[in-house]
Amino acid sequence: MGRMSWPHLYRVTLRGLDGQMRVETALSWQGEHKAVAMAVEVHVGGWLAPKPTWPVHSVEVEDIGPAPANPDGAVGQGPLGYLEDRSEF
Repeated sequence: MGRMSWPHLYRVTLRGLDGQMRVETALSWQGEHKAVAMAVEVHVGGWLAPKPTWPVHSVEVEDIGPAPANPDGAVGQGPLGYLEDRSEF
């Protein structure tokens, strides 16, 4: 998917075979596939997290909606702790 006209927030749920679950919120201009990529990258330890103790078996993605806007019309801050790829901005 190409760049959207405004970024969206996505809730990405990663699940393991034995019921393990990890939920991340991601901000992306490039859609849900990019949000999944960011969540999996964090899970496997590519950014801020330690290496996972379980492999990802399934993924669910929910489009939470457009990112908030600041009063000046720029992309605002979403919930604290969301994932974003600064190269998109």
